[in-house]
Amino acid sequence: RISDSLSKGLGPEFLSKRPGPSGSFTYVEGWMLIDLANKVFGFDGWNSEIKSIAIDYMDELDGNRYNVSASAHVRVTLKDGTFHEDVGCGSVENMRMKSAALEKAAVTDGLKRALRLFGRVLGNCLYDQAFLR
Repeated sequence: RISDSLSKGLGPEFLSKRPGPSGSFTYVEGWMLIDLANKVFGFDGWNSEIKSIAIDYMDELDGNRYNVSASAHVRVTLKDGTFHEDVGCGSVENMRMKSAALEKAAVTDGLKRALRLFGRVLGNCLYDQAFLR
């Protein structure tokens, strides 16, 4: 059953780490979460939709370099109509110009945040400090 799959935590093979402000930060890569969603819901059992995307700020540093942040509102809908939405962010610093990679980062973050609302196996377990120990 789908609900049984969603209640499980992620195995260590799904987790990645990167430096963060207070030590290391544990996360699941976007491609891996999409693969997990396909396994849980079926490849045709869900879809995602970008509801909106916006540049939150673009600060000019020295005439040709910028700090830029974007946000994306993403909805994930299951075949039965159930959906969750969330907002993701992406930012770059000291870039020569605004990049499409910035919007992609915001959309991927929004997708990951919306998928986690369906259950632990889609990333919500990463918000459980006991799981991360």
